[in-house]
Amino acid sequence: MQSRIHCSEPGAADAAFVPLPQFRAGPFPITISFISSHTILYPEFRDDPVFPARQKARFPPEYRGPTLYYNNSTRAGVLGCVDQFRICRTARGPCWDNGNITSIFDDQVGNTVTEEQNVGILLLLSLDYSTSCGSIQFRGAEALDAQSKVAHMQSLPLAEKQWQVEAEKMFQTTLARIQLNVFNVVRGIASSFDGYEDTLPAEYRRICDLAKIPTVGWRNINFVGVIGVVIIVLCFWGLSWKLKTGSGGKTLVAVLLWENVLKKPCIGISKAVIKVLGWIVSGLKLGVDKLGPPLWTGLKFFIFDPLRWVLLSL
Repeated sequence: MQSRIHCSEPGAADAAFVPLPQFRAGPFPITISFISSHTILYPEFRDDPVFPARQKARFPPEYRGPTLYYNNSTRAGVLGCVDQFRICRTARGPCWDNGNITSIFDDQVGNTVTEEQNVGILLLLSLDYSTSCGSIQFRGAEALDAQSKVAHMQSLPLAEKQWQVEAEKMFQTTLARIQLNVFNVVRGIASSFDGYEDTLPAEYRRICDLAKIPTVGWRNINFVGVIGVVIIVLCFWGLSWKLKTGSGGKTLVAVLLWENVLKKPCIGISKAVIKVLGWIVSGLKLGVDKLGPPLWTGLKFFIFDPLRWVLLSL
């Protein structure tokens, strides 16, 4: 399968590359793909305008394989895409599109830049090359979903309207390209290229603080957790020491702390907790004994008896 791509930017400076009027869409960039599927065999008859297969293939008499169809025309199918974006400050506007996007910065005063304008410049940079042309021009036919299903001039079954599948795939690629562009801008990837020149005005330098990039397979270290682990290890190490007692023997520091410092307070706290739990249990028992019968009588009178009457009347 072959694919040739023609990309145009209406109003381009190069007069020799300005498209004909019938191939213009105002300020919106156009991508026209010429796709040739000539001689590729398909397992079914296809009436797709870009990926047709209307001619039944002929084989020698001894052929016992399935019936196949192919495109016997050398004329390429044409898939045209118009890229348009719309950016709105709120649901009610104001809004900007490809034709007036730069006016988002008209209210800038001197070197004062609002956060909205920082977001605007980052969005503009991320939309650069995020078009149907940018998603396919360097990969050619390999960018097509139909190409991934071709092997040795024979194709797997395609969608009934394969051209719609290709258009949707181009659109999804442009969305991915926006994310990649944001990553490249905030990380300064282009600074490693030969001939690099930084043209971003100084007042927009804070755009690099607007993006947070999640990592895959990596996690930030929790400082409190690391320090806590170190402290716990040191505590266990200290408690494992053995000290001499008055009788001349050796006892663990943990045992000495328990016998001389912690034992009495812990026993006192445990007794207090047991008493509180006993008071709670006694209160619950008293409440059930006093309130249980009247509560059951009320439920029986207002809920169970009416429900029983309704069921018996059905």
